[in-house]
Amino acid sequence: MSQLLMVLVPPPLDRKGRKADRYAAHVGSNDVDENGWRLDRRGFTDTRLALKNVDLAQLTYHRLHGSYATIDELMADSVAKTLVQDTTGLEVHAEGEGWWASRRSASGWTFAIGRAPTSGPWFFDDADPPTAPPPGTGWRLNDDGNWSGDCHW
Repeated sequence: MSQLLMVLVPPPLDRKGRKADRYAAHVGSNDVDENGWRLDRRGFTDTRLALKNVDLAQLTYHRLHGSYATIDELMADSVAKTLVQDTTGLEVHAEGEGWWASRRSASGWTFAIGRAPTSGPWFFDDADPPTAPPPGTGWRLNDDGNWSGDCHW
């Protein structure tokens, strides 16, 4: 009897299983939900975390050296490199008193973070990476959650 019940009513998926199923259903999709959020969100969390770690490394590097750094300079610094664990796909640009870094998520969506001389952090997300440092087109000044649905930070 219990085997028959298992066939008719499969055991519930755990949280990771449901999330994996939801992701699998939307792989490669450019569709959005009713709130404007992309349905293919693979790699969003990991990508944003990697970029926030770059921000922390840049702040540390700037405090120690008085300037911002390229990815090679960050990885050569004994303190900053401990903060940047995953450099896969990272592009880091340092220009004068500002910097920005971008990375494409597994779903193909690009995230970026950066700082301008007197403000930041600035956040960016789009199908294509930013072409200029913050502030500029596509950059948003904070991630307080009060943005429209098209922002994925």
